[in-house]
Parts: sequence; structure tokens; C-alpha cells
Amino acid sequence: MPNFTVQSNIIQRLRLNTKASLDLSMKVLSDTDLKELAEALKVNSTITTIDLRSNKIDAAGAQALAEALKVNSTITTIDLMHNQIGAAGAQALAEALKQKATITRLDLAWNQVGDAGAQALAEALKTNPTLTTLKLGVNEIGAAGAQALAEALKTNRTITTLYLRDNQIGDAGIQVLIQALKKNHIVTEIDIALTNQTLSSLLKRNRQFKNICENLQRSILDLERSVQFHEMTQDTLYVIFQKLEKIVSFDTGSLPSDYPGFSELKEKMNSLIPAFHSWVVNLPRSTQGVDVNQFRLDLLSRYAEISPKQLAYDVAQFELAHFYRAELDLARQCLTDTSVISDEESENYLEVLIHFLIHAENYNAQIETGNEKIITDKAYDRLINIVASGKIEPQLDIHRAPEAEQKTRELFRKVINEFRNKLEGIDKVSGLKNILKNLRDALSFEQVVQEEQAMSSRSTYHP
Repeated sequence: MPNFTVQSNIIQRLRLNTKASLDLSMKVLSDTDLKELAEALKVNSTITTIDLRSNKIDAAGAQALAEALKVNSTITTIDLMHNQIGAAGAQALAEALKQKATITRLDLAWNQVGDAGAQALAEALKTNPTLTTLKLGVNEIGAAGAQALAEALKTNRTITTLYLRDNQIGDAGIQVLIQALKKNHIVTEIDIALTNQTLSSLLKRNRQFKNICENLQRSILDLERSVQFHEMTQDTLYVIFQKLEKIVSFDTGSLPSDYPGFSELKEKMNSLIPAFHSWVVNLPRSTQGVDVNQFRLDLLSRYAEISPKQLAYDVAQFELAHFYRAELDLARQCLTDTSVISDEESENYLEVLIHFLIHAENYNAQIETGNEKIITDKAYDRLINIVASGKIEPQLDIHRAPEAEQKTRELFRKVINEFRNKLEGIDKVSGLKNILKNLRDALSFEQVVQEEQAMSSRSTYHP
């Protein structure tokens, strides 16, 4: 017989909001008890976890609970294992999941929900944004139920754990789950009591994705905290430097672009890269034991090592391009009216100019919107004039090349793009000479073509 005194006391305490969790497992609750419990849950604002295991709760009891869940805004975990809610009870709870976004864990094992119940829950998963764990073991679910759940997993982005042990989904059910996991990167555990290598591999991949994202989140938070130091020393700066290196070393290239939380982490890192550079630039030159200029160069060198598949590659390239564009003015001051390409100062100027173009092209290759790209035409025009004349005049004006020279600019851009991922080579004189040779060859080829076209246009055909 139900213990009405116990139940009444529990319900009274619920109304008074005095408990955060409620264990009513194996209390043999009656329909009346459940209705009173449901009414109390509608006004309770402290309960987060409720355990109703082994109470012989049927569809009517599940319906009463479902109505309460549509109103309650604090319950996150419900354990209804080993009851008798059936398909109708599962359908009622599914409707609650569609309307309320607070439940994160739901255990319905041993409840005879069948395919119909699984299908209803699957429909709820297509829109519910909070449920992370769903346990449906021992529920007489067949291939049809597995098919419905698999379809839901293709779009659901919150479920991480799904228990389907001791059902009748068969090999067909396993195969549809495998197809779903090829699109779903969030589920890390599916308990089906059977071993399938492909399914295991996909789940392992998803666990790796989760680890990368969680470690990245912790590392970014750690870096943010570190830069809050007010008194900087050599040691603290290089600790921060090491933390930055750790972040950019993560293999984020394997993470799907739509992985939950990843876009927010990218945005945060995209703001940290320029902010960190600006912070280093503005450090007082008297910072204890720190060569600020060298530290800035070390930082930019680390930015240059970030690969296209790593986090914040585009913003790092943007910072590098603007650094070299500023360095152009300094390098230009070392030139004279008689400077030629072979001079040491001229080689330095050319290295800086080509570095700017390479990093600008790296950045532009990542950007789809044209008005957000770095303008490079004037830099290419200067490079064309230098290669064509063999001189680097400090007062040489940079004008947009005439329309006839647009092809030459594109040829130079092609040569620069061929070296975009070979920055280590152009730091050496041999690397610079190699680029210049290719540029001269491109220019010579274009001049030959233009001369041939000019001769052809001047000639007249006489039959």
C-alpha cells in the first residue's frame, strides 16, 4: 500500500521549496499521489533532480508528470526507469520535451515504450535544445524505432549519450545509427551491447572532438587570465607566450565548423590575437628584464607559424601583413636615389615588400567579402616598377598600373601566391633571388607577348 503520510509530507515540502533533489524510488506511488506530486512540481522552483524508479507508473501517471514538466523550469534530471509508461507515456513526455527546454537527462529504461514511443521521442529530439542523455534500454524498440532516432541524430546537436541496450534494433538499426553518426559529431556514447567497429570508430572520433574543444576552451580561459597581470616580467611574458603556443597548436582543423561552441571559441581567439599583439606593442620599454622589441618579433614569428588549418590563421596573417606594411616605411628610409636591387638595404626593402604581399594574399584567400580584403594593387605596382627598372628609388610614387599592365600585376600575383606557404625560404638571400627571378621571367614573358601582339596588330593582310 502507498505510504500516504510519507507522500503528503514530501508534497508539502515541495510546495515549501525546501529540497533540491527528490528520491521517490520504489515508493509504489498511486495515481492520486502522482497527480498531487505533479501539481506540486508546477509551483516548485528548487527541485532539479527527481528519482521515480520502480513505482509501476503507467501512461496516466506519465501524462500528469509531463503536464508538470511543461510548467516547471528547474528540473533537469528525471529517472523513470523500471515503470510501465508504455508508448502513450513516452509520447506525453515527448510533447513536454518539445515545449520545455530544461531537461538534460531522462531515463526511461524498462518501460515498454516500443517503436511508437521511440518515434515520438525522436521527433522531440529534432527540436529540443537541452537533452544530453537519453536512456531507452530494454524497451522493445525495433528497427523502426532505431531509424527514427537515427534521423533525429542527424540534426540534433545536444545528445551525447544514448542507451539502447537489450532492444531489438538488429543490424539494420546499427547501420542507420552509423549513417547518422557520419553527420553527427556530438554523440560520444551509444550503448547497444553489440560490438561494431565502424560505430566504435565514429564514437571515438566524436570523443576526440569533444576533448579538443574542451581543452581549447580551458586554454583560452587560462590565457585570458594570464594577461591580466599588472606587473610584467620576462618570466610572466614567456609564460603567456607558451600558453598562446599551446592554443594554436591544437588540431582544430579536424573540428567541424558547426561543432557546438567552436564558432564562439574562434571569435574569442580572433579577438585575442590582435589584442595580444597590441598589448605587447604598448608594453612600457622599461618592463622589467624584457626586450619588448624582441618579444614582439618572437610573437609575430609564432603568428607566422600558424598553419591554415589552425585556429586564428586569418587574423594572424592580417596582423603580419599590417606589421610588414608599417615596416615598409622604415625600410624605405634606408634607400637612396642610387639604390639598386643588389644593395643590402634594397634587399631588406624587397623582403619586407614581398612579406607584406604574401601575408596579405594569405589573409585575402580566407576572406570571401571583397571589401574586407587587404588592398595590394599599389604594392604590386611598386614591385613591377622595381623589377622592370632594377632600381628602388625612395621617392618613387606608387600609382595604379595602367589598364594595359593589369595582366602583369596578375602574373606577379600568381608568382607571389606560389610562394605563399614558403616563408622560410624568402628569409634567405637565395630565396629572395628565386622569387625575383620568377618575377623577371614573368615580366619578360609578358613583354614578349605584348610585342608580338603589337606587331600583329600593325601588320596588314594582303591576299
